[in-house]
Amino acid sequence: GGSSLSKFTMRASCLGLALLFASLGVAVTAAVETGLWITAVDPETQLPFMLLERFPAPSPNTAPAPPSTPTLEITFSKSNTLQTMVGFGAGLPQSCAYVLQALKNRNASLYWEVMERLFGSGEDAIGMSFVRFPIGSCDFSIVEASYDDVPPGQTDYELAHFAVDPDSLLQFETLRDARSINPELVLMAAPWSAPAWLKVLGTMNGVNNSNTLLPTAEARAAYAAYVVKAVQAITDAGLTLDYLSLENEPLFGSAAYPGMFTPSDIESAIGGLVGPALAALGLENTKLLAYDHNWDNYTYPEAVLGSEAGGYFAGAAFHCYGGVMETAQQAVHAAFPDKELHVTECTGGYPNNTCNIANGMVDFGTNHEWDMSNILLGAAANWAQSGVKWIMALDEFCGPTLPQVSFTWGRPLVAIPSTAQSIDDVFFNQDFWSIGHMSKFVPRGAVRIESTQTGTANADEIVAQVFAFSDAGTQYAALVVLNLNHTTPVAVTVTESDSEPLAFTVPLWGTGVLVWEL
Repeated sequence: GGSSLSKFTMRASCLGLALLFASLGVAVTAAVETGLWITAVDPETQLPFMLLERFPAPSPNTAPAPPSTPTLEITFSKSNTLQTMVGFGAGLPQSCAYVLQALKNRNASLYWEVMERLFGSGEDAIGMSFVRFPIGSCDFSIVEASYDDVPPGQTDYELAHFAVDPDSLLQFETLRDARSINPELVLMAAPWSAPAWLKVLGTMNGVNNSNTLLPTAEARAAYAAYVVKAVQAITDAGLTLDYLSLENEPLFGSAAYPGMFTPSDIESAIGGLVGPALAALGLENTKLLAYDHNWDNYTYPEAVLGSEAGGYFAGAAFHCYGGVMETAQQAVHAAFPDKELHVTECTGGYPNNTCNIANGMVDFGTNHEWDMSNILLGAAANWAQSGVKWIMALDEFCGPTLPQVSFTWGRPLVAIPSTAQSIDDVFFNQDFWSIGHMSKFVPRGAVRIESTQTGTANADEIVAQVFAFSDAGTQYAALVVLNLNHTTPVAVTVTESDSEPLAFTVPLWGTGVLVWEL
């Protein structure tokens, strides 16, 4: 099922990795594992033949690569800190929770094994540190529901009928289980729509851009109160909500599933109500993020952050389905250098728009490069503090989804057939592994470090960033290098201030992660 690394034939000899490894005679007992992890892709099949394959950390003065190999020389001082990293992970819509909880009811030990792979710190785990989930239904839901549903034609401005729907309770249980494995897990929530009774056309579905929140002060106040009550309900469920956006994809009003067109001035107005209300309830640690939509319309978050209510927003969230990452994130960072930036959604899909869960690693090379360049490592190089994909887990039919949803080939991190008996029946897809190249090595609270990058390698063919973090009083660095050159490896040396340089080689189509003690 694609879960086992032995499925990839080991062809390390093809790499020409010019490395001499120090023999590590001492067992490392620290919680943080040091070493070098390499992913290498076969240019023909596009499949990895090394997938986060671990080697001992190179010693100083490792033998140089062949003279013709392009070089990348990275120097940094650990005191030159940039943004603090928050996390890397995926989304948990109701369908994902439904699939995972169905597995828990059927085979609890397999469920915990899958959860451990997603959130744990073991050798096969990727230690995800960020989960984003909808408040109420989205496209990946079984039924349409908000946290306050009343019969058509009725209203509930007092929120007297507020109640978390059953499928959202499955989300809460899954998130509690995830937090039991990783107590540091960062959570973000976002409504896809207001309750139907608060909208112009009386339906949660987007339909068109006229189906907004009702254009009254009373409706805005009720929606703000609804969102605050949702944060309170999530908190009462034993969860800590770190981030909140006020509307998923506010410029996508035409969805056939829950969605709601929300202009930036309305989002600002609602934020101006939600911010103080959260503070009044002692929930000010839940930070508001503006926008939560594509890179193309970045003037939207700029308008929200620059509005009278801008002080209630900690930053902005982006999705990957339009625009140019560098352009948007650099622009918003330049205008609001003290605000946070996060990439909070990006969906994978199976090839040929066809659900076939055996194909979750097809085109790994291309897909991994895109994710690393745009939403993971590359986004961090452009001030993002998180990188989050969308669907975490689906069944063998790429569902369940709402019946009207046409996107039926969504590729989750993990595909779990309803017949799965063991971990070998579970498919761990490219999205899982790509996120793992960051989440496994760059923990919550790590800091990006400014670095100088020189050498003969073409700068456009390299994405490289240094992160530093402490664990149990020891300081570590993690260097992640993505080699976008498809014809030659790159010989990397990295030097922290006056320390001896460390050298290793990243193969063509390859990714290298070096973790060492500072």
